Amino acid sequence: MLSSGQFFYIIGGLTIKVVLFYSLCMKQYKRFKGLLLIVCLVGLLVGCDEIINFDDLFSANNVPMTRTTVVSEESLTDSIRKHPNIPPDVVQVEVERVVDGDTFIARVDGERERLRMIGIDTPESVAQDESRNTPEGVIASEFTNRYLDGATVYLEFDKEQRDQYGRLLVYVWMEDGSMFNRTLVREGYAKLMTRPPNIKYLEEFKSDRANAIQRNK
Repeated sequence: MLSSGQFFYIIGGLTIKVVLFYSLCMKQYKRFKGLLLIVCLVGLLVGCDEIINFDDLFSANNVPMTRTTVVSEESLTDSIRKHPNIPPDVVQVEVERVVDGDTFIARVDGERERLRMIGIDTPESVAQDESRNTPEGVIASEFTNRYLDGATVYLEFDKEQRDQYGRLLVYVWMEDGSMFNRTLVREGYAKLMTRPPNIKYLEEFKSDRANAIQRNK
């Protein structure tokens, strides 16, 4: 079935032919010149958009077209939502500096804090008594630095928030939904160090340690 544009295009073409034939026969071309021009324009303007899809034409030739893109508020919310593995009651921070394998510095609630990962212990690498520093500690520190330095992380606290040195005790969640404390254990860079009452993930740490031993980590 013909669309309105195609109908006018056909009618316009037929009208042009009839008027042109009549004017030539009657030698009245000049008299109908204005009418011919009007009919041509109407036929072309109304009908061409139906015959030729200009959107497809521009797209096929990679010519950019100006369009208004509306981004819904729901889409924006989804793009910044935390990974589902990350608990809801966490504090987002950016790591300023890694101290060693299990300690780093970040601003929490506007205060520059030294943070210690809960449930694990990596070998020493920056002890004042250099005899306590080990190659394994340097390797663990380098691993932590590779993943945490400058990274955005999410801090989860347990029942006891500070140790005897005033450091904040935290579980460190990465943006991909993994807990970095567990990664250090699973990859063999840290051993378990359980200090009640902070035992929320004790069983998970035990499983990670067993997995590391099984893989000779």
